[in-house]
Amino acid sequence: MKRPQGFDPGRHEEETSASAGNRGSTPTGRAPKAGTAKKGAPGAGTPGAGGSGAGKSGAGSSAGRGAATGGGATGGGAAGRRRPTAPASPGTPTDDTSKTSPTPAAQPRVTPFPGSTRSRDGGSGGGAAGAAAGAAARSAEAVAALARRARATRADSAGARAAGAEAEARRELRRASRERKRFERDEVKRFTRRTRRRKAGWITAAAVVAAMGGLLAFAVYSPLLALRTVQIEGASRIPPDTLVQALDDQVGTPLPLLDLGEVKDRLAAFPLIQSYSTESRPPDTLVVRVVERTPIASVRASGGGFQLVDPAGVVVERADARPEGFPVIDVGEVGVANARFDAAAQVLVALPADFLAQVDVVNATTKDDVSLVLTDGKRVVWGSADESDLKAARLPALIRATADRDVAEYDVSSPDNLVVR
Repeated sequence: MKRPQGFDPGRHEEETSASAGNRGSTPTGRAPKAGTAKKGAPGAGTPGAGGSGAGKSGAGSSAGRGAATGGGATGGGAAGRRRPTAPASPGTPTDDTSKTSPTPAAQPRVTPFPGSTRSRDGGSGGGAAGAAAGAAARSAEAVAALARRARATRADSAGARAAGAEAEARRELRRASRERKRFERDEVKRFTRRTRRRKAGWITAAAVVAAMGGLLAFAVYSPLLALRTVQIEGASRIPPDTLVQALDDQVGTPLPLLDLGEVKDRLAAFPLIQSYSTESRPPDTLVVRVVERTPIASVRASGGGFQLVDPAGVVVERADARPEGFPVIDVGEVGVANARFDAAAQVLVALPADFLAQVDVVNATTKDDVSLVLTDGKRVVWGSADESDLKAARLPALIRATADRDVAEYDVSSPDNLVVR
């Protein structure tokens, strides 16, 4: 295969290394990674060979190494800025003399020293790469810290929002619970209104009863209502002081607790008392109203003398002589506890009070044969005690109608057919 005119194998190797170095550099100018820098180091050191050669020709090895180092850095920078060129096709002449040197023949072919240039370039590139890697790591750590802080902030914000939402939900739940309880109370009140009214009525009634019970208990057991005075009314034949002394054991007892049975037994010892009634006058007075027995006639006593008796045959008074103003009932030896006395007593009770004073003796041989003897000696045939009121009303009229006549007997046994004799 024919080589093109002016083709230099050594120069082509250097350009190929430079192109490889350009491919290894980053477009943005950032420091390449450690592996990339090592791969581009031979290409970067190739232009520095001229510096090394110059050192050999006049300046010495130290200047040559410095020039080589400077040239390598410059060449590396230029190689990083120059875009890679496409490889030439076979048979096409390639002319890069304007970019590298004036003439290809003026530059001697220099083979890079495997140890010196690569080790220096690699050492310088390794330091820069380490610094860049540390800065990148710190930046990554800062970004990671910012990301963690952002995540924590978002988590805190989310937690705060969740806590706020939970608190609001709880408030709503409490509000809903209060509303539900209020609604239930209103419904219970609405459905139990009648029951509550009935209960209120019962409570009021119970309160009234309790109040009355309290007042009653106070009235019963309070010493302010104890009996201190006994007042007797209606007694004429019986001395009132005698009745007061008989009831003296009730003094000091509260008025509601008076033993009325004991009062009755004490008053029953007085036969002149036909009936009585009691009245409590707070705070400390007991009033006893007495109805005494009224004697209507006298009867002869079995032992002698006379006894005043009432219509019931109760002895009101005893006397040796006949009491004046009272007729004598003659029933024989049977006494007052028989039907003849009862018939005679009914006749006397039916007579008017002004006419009763004209009656001297009442004879009762039987209950259907009652007769009267007047004070003037005239006789009245009465018959039985039936219709005594009608007979008593017509007898005085009959006597007045026959006053001018000589009459010895008036017969009113038949009130519709009066007879005088």
